[in-house]
Amino acid sequence: MCAGCGGGGESAIVQPPPPPTADFSITLSSSSLSLSQGATSPPVTLSVSGKNGFTGAVQVTLSGLSKGVLSNPASPLNIASGANTAIVFGAATNAATGNFTITAQGISGSLAHSATLALAVQASSAALLPRTTYARTDAVAVFDDPPGEARHRRIAYDATNKHVFVANRAMNRVEVFSTADQTRVAQITVPAASSADLSADGATLWIGTTTEQAVAIDTATLNVRSRYFIPPLSPIPNTVFDRPEELLPMSSGKIMMRLRQSAAAQSLLAIWDPVANSLTNLTSVEPALFQNGLGAMARSGDHTKLIVAANDASGEAAIFDATGAAIAGPHVFGAGTIPLAAANPDGTRFAVEFVSAGATQLFLLDAAFNQVATPVSRSAQGLVFSRDGNFLYASEGVAGPPLIAVFDGHTMQFIGQVPDAFMQGVHSEIEEADETQLLFGIANRGVSFVDATSPRALPSSVPSFAPAPSAQPSQGPFTGGTATFLVGQNFESTAQIKFGQQLTPAPTVSPTSPISPAAGWLSRPTRSAMARKFWKFSPTPDRKLEAMQSKSTATVSAVTRRRSPQRLAARLRLCRKSRMSLPSRCRSLSTLPIRSRCSASRC
Repeated sequence: MCAGCGGGGESAIVQPPPPPTADFSITLSSSSLSLSQGATSPPVTLSVSGKNGFTGAVQVTLSGLSKGVLSNPASPLNIASGANTAIVFGAATNAATGNFTITAQGISGSLAHSATLALAVQASSAALLPRTTYARTDAVAVFDDPPGEARHRRIAYDATNKHVFVANRAMNRVEVFSTADQTRVAQITVPAASSADLSADGATLWIGTTTEQAVAIDTATLNVRSRYFIPPLSPIPNTVFDRPEELLPMSSGKIMMRLRQSAAAQSLLAIWDPVANSLTNLTSVEPALFQNGLGAMARSGDHTKLIVAANDASGEAAIFDATGAAIAGPHVFGAGTIPLAAANPDGTRFAVEFVSAGATQLFLLDAAFNQVATPVSRSAQGLVFSRDGNFLYASEGVAGPPLIAVFDGHTMQFIGQVPDAFMQGVHSEIEEADETQLLFGIANRGVSFVDATSPRALPSSVPSFAPAPSAQPSQGPFTGGTATFLVGQNFESTAQIKFGQQLTPAPTVSPTSPISPAAGWLSRPTRSAMARKFWKFSPTPDRKLEAMQSKSTATVSAVTRRRSPQRLAARLRLCRKSRMSLPSRCRSLSTLPIRSRCSASRC
C-alpha cells in the first residue's frame, strides 16, 4: 500500500502478517470420573485436534494416577492429529482411595498441551470379595498324582516371605507365587520336581525329585543352594530304591524321605542326613506297617512328628518322631485304605481319611491314636489343618459338589463350607494354608487359591461354567474393553465377576433357552448368552445343510454335493420359511433339470 500527501512525500510498503503456526489441542470427553476399588471405568475419549494445518503425531503421557490405578492403553500412547483413543481406567481392590487429578500431557516437537481429569477412587465391596482364584502352571495330572502311588506333598508355604512353592514335575520346575495377590513371582528349574517342603527354620526349601537328586533352594534368594545325589538302597536283592520322591524335613535337621524304586511305584521310608548324605532304611522299625511299601504321610507343623500310613488294605498307621523312632502305633483302623493324612501345628491332632467297603470316613485323633470325635462320613480330595490348628479343611471328593468343608480342628464339629476353585470339573487337592485362612491346592493343570475366611451353609445348586470355551469372545482389543458372555448354570442375579484383579462393571445375568437333544428347526442355541439373537439351524443330518438367522438377516450355506430334486425342494422351502426374498439365491441352489421349480412366488 502506498500513502502520500499533496504533490510530494514518501511511500511505504507494509508486509502481510505471517501465517499462523501449526498447533494442536488435546481434550478429554469427561472432566471428572468416579471409580470404585476393584472396578473399571467407562471409556474416556482422548482426542487430538490439529490447528493451522498441523498433521503430526502427539505423544500423550498420563500422570497423577493414584497407587493401584492403571490405564488401558498404558501410558505413554501416540495419537495422530484428528484421531481419538478410548481410555479405560481400572482400580485394584487395594487401590488408594481419595481424590486425584490425572493430567494428560501431549507433546509433539516443541509443542505441548495438556488436559486434566478429576478422579475419585472410592472404597468398594470388591475389596471384601473372596480371594479364591486359580493360576495355570501347565501341570499334568498323571505327574501330580502318579498311578499306584500315595499322595505326595507338592505345596509348601513360606510364612516369612509370603511365598507358595509348588513342585511341577511335568514342567521340570518349581513355581513360586505371592500370597499377597496370588501372582507368580518366579520359576526355578528343577528336573522332575515331585515334592516341596520347608526346613524347620524356614530358610531352605527341599525339593524331592524322580531323578536321583534332592535339591535345596534358598527361600530368601530363590536360588538353588545345593543338589545332592542320593545313595541307593537295596534292601531286597535285585531291587534298587534310588528316587527321593518326597522329602519332609524334621526338627532334628534330618529329612524323612519317600524313596521309590526306579522301575516300580513301590517306595520305602528312610531318614536322610543331608550333612553326611547318608540314608537309613526305617522299614525294620515297623515291618508290619511297611510290608507292602509306604503309603500317605504328613508331618506336624513344628516338624517334630510324622504320621505314616500303610500302602495296602491293612488300615494301619504309625507316628514317628524327628529321629525316626516310632512313638505311637501301629494303629489298625480296620480293613481298608488310608489315602490321606494331615497333622496340626504342634502334633497333638492328626486327621486321616479311611476307606472301607466303599464307605469313606474322616477320623480326628490325638498323638496316641485315640479318637477325639465321632468319625465323619465324608469323601475328601485333600486334608489340611489351619496354621493355628483351630480348623480342619477337607476338599470334597470327586463325586461331591465343589466345596471345602470346614471343621473344628479340636472337636471335629462341622462349621460350614466355602466354595472351591472348581476348574472344568476338577476339585482342588488342598495341601497348605496361610495365617489368613487362604488355602492352596493342586488344581486342574494349575494351582488353586481358596479363601476360607467365611465358612457358611451354601446352597445345593452350585454355580458352574460350561465346558471350554465358556467365555465368548475369548480375546479382544487392547483398548476400549470387550463385552464378554460367560455361559454356565446356577448363577445368581447378584453375581460379581473378576477378570484377574479387575471387577467387571455391572454384570447382568440372563437366562438362555434350554438345549434340546432333538434335531430340527431352532433346536439349540449357540454357546453364547446372545442365543436370543443368534440361532443355529440344525436340520436332520442327511440334509447336510446349515443356516444361520439373526434379527434381520439370514444366510444359507450348503455342502457342495450332488443333490436330488427332493433335497433341493427342501432347500427351497428353507428359503421360504426364512422369509427371504432371494430368488437369485434359490436359482443358485437349483440345477438345470429343475430350474423351473424356482420362482419368485415360491421363494
